[in-house]
Amino acid sequence: MSVPFVAVALGYVFWRFQMLGLAHILAGYDNITVPPLTIELIARLPETLCDTVGWRTVGHIALALFTLLLFMLMGLHVKNKRIFISSLVWIIAVILPIIPVLSILSPLNSRYLFLPFFLFCISLAFLLQFLTVRYHKFISLSVGGMWMISALAHWTAENQFLTTELLHRNRLEGMFVLTATDTPKILLTPYSASWHYDALLWLKTNLLKQPNTMTVCYDPCVCLPHPHETFYRYEAATVRQVSPPTCDQNATALDIQFSWQHNTLFWNLNASTEGQFWGALNTHPNVMGQFFPIPARGHFTTGTSDVLYLSVKHVSSQAHSSYSPPLQLDTTQQQEIRWKTAP
Repeated sequence: MSVPFVAVALGYVFWRFQMLGLAHILAGYDNITVPPLTIELIARLPETLCDTVGWRTVGHIALALFTLLLFMLMGLHVKNKRIFISSLVWIIAVILPIIPVLSILSPLNSRYLFLPFFLFCISLAFLLQFLTVRYHKFISLSVGGMWMISALAHWTAENQFLTTELLHRNRLEGMFVLTATDTPKILLTPYSASWHYDALLWLKTNLLKQPNTMTVCYDPCVCLPHPHETFYRYEAATVRQVSPPTCDQNATALDIQFSWQHNTLFWNLNASTEGQFWGALNTHPNVMGQFFPIPARGHFTTGTSDVLYLSVKHVSSQAHSSYSPPLQLDTTQQQEIRWKTAP
């Protein structure tokens, strides 16, 4: 009976080995956009779990604590302790794989908690059948009813509006990028990830056969100066033209070096003042400026695009920003590029 499940598990392990290599088969992707896991994040596991599933009010926390206390009391009450211990082992077993992704856990990817929460509910429902006190059915139905009302109230008050608003914005920005064909335009601070606009611009050029006059820019200062383009931004439920942004650039002298070897990008960044480096990596020349914090030295294993477009931002301790221009790196060969702020 278990042969199909074992076969799927072995196939998944083999696939992870092929994709990540032995060094990262348990740790996950070698990705600069994922913050490192720290002891502080592990210590905040209960707080992170509550925030991810939307338990931010006193009522939610009280209901969660009451349910957890009921679960523990039922485990102590049941005569066959093996049932309770097995439930705990399974719940802990499905929570442990979440620990490596704690640094990116948020309400937007609460799907990671589906299996632990599902097992907890099933275990609690199973243990409640051993409740021998009077009105045990009433207690069971009350607990389930409170959770259903709490979940529906949370979804109605927050998630429904949030999802509707974001879907509307995503659709308008996507249609604007896909249909703009006349004068050059720059869309500022869009909602979706850069790969979404990479795909839209590819469809526009290769399938719709339309000229590409659109630039998508997450950080307005990367797109300056552009004297002939008009700037647009999503405001008040529509995409409207806005004034060109103003930026205080190049407050710090930068010395940037990139190299490409064996599908891995290496960098060495230097600045004249202390601060934080940010990096943006794209595969389309008209999508730029989605920055993520990076160390001054590091590497990043990426896909098989023939050309990478790189930008670097440095924010000093006094909150002054400096930018590099978009740099082009040919990944079909081993290459090294260097850029320095003009003296």
